[in-house]
This record gives sequence, C-alpha cells and structure tokens, in this order.
Amino acid sequence: KNLIGVFHAPLLVLSDPEVLSTLPPAELRSGLAETIKHGVIADPLLYSQCADGWPQSINDITELISRAIAVKVEIITADPYERGLRQSLNLGHTIGHGVEKASNYQLSHGECVAIGMIAEARLAESINLSEPGLAEKLAADFIKIGLPVKIPADLNRQEIIAATLLDKKRSAKQIHFALPERIGKVHTGLIVEDWEKRIIW
Repeated sequence: KNLIGVFHAPLLVLSDPEVLSTLPPAELRSGLAETIKHGVIADPLLYSQCADGWPQSINDITELISRAIAVKVEIITADPYERGLRQSLNLGHTIGHGVEKASNYQLSHGECVAIGMIAEARLAESINLSEPGLAEKLAADFIKIGLPVKIPADLNRQEIIAATLLDKKRSAKQIHFALPERIGKVHTGLIVEDWEKRIIW
C-alpha cells in the first residue's frame, strides 16, 4: 500500500536466497531477527530453526525464508487493511523503532527489532499476559545467535519514549502494542498503562 491508501497486491514476488551470500554476517543476523519474529508470531518450528543460527546450506536457508514468507502472506491476506491480525507483524517494532531513532540509526533495524521483542516480552510478562520466563528464553536464544537483547545504556530513555509515542501504531496518544503470549501466539491492539515504567531499562 502507499501513503494515499491505494492497495495493490503484487502479481509476483521473487526471492532468491543465493543473493544472501553477498551479505556480511551482521546483515544476515539483522535479517534473522525479522525471520525469528515471524516464528514468535505464528510458527514455533520456524522459531526453533532460527534459534539454531543462520543455516549453512542453501536448502535450509530456502526453507527458513519460505516459512517466514508463509506466515506473513497468511496474515496480510487475512487482514490486508491492518484492522487486527496484521498488527501482529508489528511485534518488536513499537519499542524497536524508538530505540532505532534514539540511536540515530547506528543500530541496524534488525538489532532494534530484537531489542524491541525482548522489551515487549517483558512488558507482556508485567501484565501477566505471557508465560513466565518467555522473555528470558527469547533473550537466551537471541544472545546465542548474536542478537542484542538490551537497550544500550548510553541511549537517552526519554528520547526512546518520545520516538515511540510518535510511532504509527497509536491513536489519541495511546500506543497499541502487539505482545507475545507464547512462541507462536501474539495479541494485538493492546494498550498498556504506564508502559514506559514497566519496561526494564
């Protein structure tokens, strides 16, 4: 969709895993953050495959990408206008975008999404939405594959909060979160009172 609200589904999307061989490891890890996000949203098997790290064989890479695409396509087909289910794709991005902006984009998008997923999992725990220990499990798996899990200490917390409040996922100055209950299930449209005080900075 574009900024004036015109929606056109593509006739074809070409994804060639071979081109990933041109990317440095840091970029692959960044992409893996978005891939593992799809596992957290709706595919526990995809999550476990991502938690094993970046695959070495082209067949395994292709399967990883295919599973992530399948999650996204199912969601956007069911909710093309982002009225509910599609908001689950925002997992990790609400806090992540705030971190990204506060870092002056020195952190990659994938790194910020990873940090955002952990922060939002902790937020889910703070309101008794998620299974106990979910955030710690995600953090342990992310660390294992080289993704950051903590908001850097040198980033200004007020700048992160201000940037988050400008995020598109809001209405009437209320942030709408997508928060995980468990690996494979995410709740959308959640308003969390005092969210900025609940996050472990």
